[in-house]
Parts: sequence; structure tokens; C-alpha cells
Amino acid sequence: MGRYYLHFKEGHRIYYDPDGFELPGPGVAWKEAYRSAKELCEDADYDGREIADAAFVIVDEAGRQYGLVPLRDVRTAS
Repeated sequence: MGRYYLHFKEGHRIYYDPDGFELPGPGVAWKEAYRSAKELCEDADYDGREIADAAFVIVDEAGRQYGLVPLRDVRTAS
């Protein structure tokens, strides 16, 4: 188990996840980021907001980046 953070990047701004999640590995962290991105896309579609230039950045407790989940990719996959 390790701690993974899902930072939210929108344009040039990054909103840091202060708490993170205790998860068994980066694959599970990626699934959590994808689920969160899908939820955000659904909310944005409902509200009529544009979030094309946004993504979740998956980082572990040592600061290593494990992946990026762009919301536009999640939106087109749905």
C-alpha cells in the first residue's frame, strides 16, 4: 500500500490534493483518477461548463508522477 495523490491541472493551474488515497498500487490510483474524471465530466456536461484543458495528475508520496488522465480523453471514451 502506498499513498497516491490526484492533483487537478486546469490550464496552467494545479490544484494539489492535500490528503491523497491509501491504495495498493499505481494501477488502482489510475482507476480512481479515471473514475473522478468521468464524474467531473458528467457534472460539467450537466452544468454546461467547459473543462477540455483539464487533467488529473497521479503522483505518489515520493513525488513520482505515474500518469495523467486528461478529461477530454475520458469524455470521448464515454
